[in-house]
Amino acid sequence: MKKNLQSIILRDKNNIIPSSDDSIKSVYNYFMENGEDSDKQKVNFYMASTYRDLNDNPRALNYFLKAQEIGESNDDIDAILQIKTYSQLAYIYCIQNNYREAMFIAEKECSIAKKAHCVTVWNIMDMVTPAFALNDTIKASKLDNITMKIIKNSHDYSKFSEIIAELLYNNTIWNKKDAADSCYNLIKQIKQQDRPHNYYTAIGAYYYKYVSKDSAANIYKEQMEKCHRLRSRHDAANGLMKYYAYKKQYKLSTKYALLLNDIKDSIEIEEAKDQTKNTYNEFRYQQNKRIQEKAHEEIEVARNRFVVCLFILVIFILVTTCLYYYRKKEIAEKLLNKDKAIKNAQFVIKKKDIELNDKKKELSELDEELSRTEENLELKMSQNKQLMKFAFMKKISSNASEIIDKFKKASEGQNNITEKEWQELFAAVDKLYPGFSAMVQNKIPKISNELLITAYLLKIGMTNPQIMRLTNFPHQTVWRRTKKVESLLCDELKFIP
Repeated sequence: MKKNLQSIILRDKNNIIPSSDDSIKSVYNYFMENGEDSDKQKVNFYMASTYRDLNDNPRALNYFLKAQEIGESNDDIDAILQIKTYSQLAYIYCIQNNYREAMFIAEKECSIAKKAHCVTVWNIMDMVTPAFALNDTIKASKLDNITMKIIKNSHDYSKFSEIIAELLYNNTIWNKKDAADSCYNLIKQIKQQDRPHNYYTAIGAYYYKYVSKDSAANIYKEQMEKCHRLRSRHDAANGLMKYYAYKKQYKLSTKYALLLNDIKDSIEIEEAKDQTKNTYNEFRYQQNKRIQEKAHEEIEVARNRFVVCLFILVIFILVTTCLYYYRKKEIAEKLLNKDKAIKNAQFVIKKKDIELNDKKKELSELDEELSRTEENLELKMSQNKQLMKFAFMKKISSNASEIIDKFKKASEGQNNITEKEWQELFAAVDKLYPGFSAMVQNKIPKISNELLITAYLLKIGMTNPQIMRLTNFPHQTVWRRTKKVESLLCDELKFIP
């Protein structure tokens, strides 16, 4: 927002007329809410300047007065801005023909400027205009002399060209020839491009009174040709009317009198427009003021409602807080009781865990004993198998080949082989191939009985169809088992007749 304010200040210094008050409004609202007194003084001043440029004098006056009030209530405020505020107030009072108030404000302006050691001719001229309008020639003359002294000491006449022209005109009207001559000598040193808008009016009046009426007429004619402002043309037409009346050229005098009348009518129309605009602006100002007052009332009502709601909310929060802490205390007691129960349960669980660990230890000992028993049992079974195998081998020591041939012949038809006959086969093969059984157990740990049968049948040279007829297993099962046995035992299955 400070950047926006700086932008508005720069536009005002460069005399850039704003098209509306939109840009300053947002800046004004922000600084009036959040700014310090110096910021508030600035935004009120530039808000007033905006309305002044928009010819909305009632609003401009209102905001200049606000800036004045802020400046007067604070000793540390910007004195330069306060001086500018008084100058603008004097200007608006002069527009409104309120010359006494303009003089009062201008005197305060000069007083502050004097204290701040920054008095300028502009501050003094703010007193000259109302003094002249109030016919206070003594005061106006005194102020003129002070102004001329400052201008001469500055040696920069073009900077004060408008003031010099005004002083020339005033001194001419007041018949102060010496002062008028001094002003004339200064204004003639100003270059043509730096001449002010009131140059011709002042020179014309001076020539008409102190030099030559013909020279004055030439000036008025030049003014009529070159100037387009109604006030300048009014002064030129008035001067030419008087000149031709003095010369008794009444036809030309009448011509300029009629022209003067037309210009007066145009000025009155412009003033009527300005008056209408000012009236409208005054109406709009009052209307907006009423809207603002209504808005303030609504804000006040809303604020009161907010306070009531806030009070109710505080009470509700207090009640809720009390209930919350009461409930919290109740829950805390329940949790404490539960915590005690949990601790008791934990103690019982710990006790049970100890008992369980004892039972686990006993079970572990029993498992170890069982494992030893199973190992002994397996050893006994293995010994029994070996004994049975030795018994079979002893029994069939003379006919192992016969048993194999018996199985081969049996494979030609559909037979049901008994468990005893299978044991005889195992013994016969182990007789003929002593390391075969150990090799099978080594390469196929935990071998099933069906897979063991398949391995022994393959060892004696049986084919898949023969194995199917001996075991009554399905074709797919036999094929899968033989493939597995062949992949694991490989060359160990070679049959040696």
